[in-house]
Amino acid sequence: MFWFIEYINGNTISEQSINFNYVDKERVKRFYFKNKNGDVYGINMEKLTFFINNQEIDIKIKGESPKLLQYKTASMSITSNVHKISSWNLGVETYLNNEIHKYVMNIKVDGEIYIVATKQNLISGKVEEKRVPLH
Repeated sequence: MFWFIEYINGNTISEQSINFNYVDKERVKRFYFKNKNGDVYGINMEKLTFFINNQEIDIKIKGESPKLLQYKTASMSITSNVHKISSWNLGVETYLNNEIHKYVMNIKVDGEIYIVATKQNLISGKVEEKRVPLH
């Protein structure tokens, strides 16, 4: 599965053409992963909504100053010393009052998909987490 970015101006780039560290994250309209079957899992940064195959997921993203998050989780076989991707993750981090909110869609190799919503109070350090299964 590869990531793609659609900018506000309509241009699209992919993981195959640029390193994520060099992406102009302030101008991203949509960020998504696309698998070999054409399924699309992403986030619309303008609307602050997640989507699967252009169907919006009803998760309310709270906060201001959204920051795009993207990473892959890998596992390593001890016997073969090979890293295998076990999940793809995309989301957004926002700020509201004295709290950091993170919303991350996790797409696992086995087809399990869920969103993890995390809220951390910056004063007390208290963290609350909610996991919402999608598939």
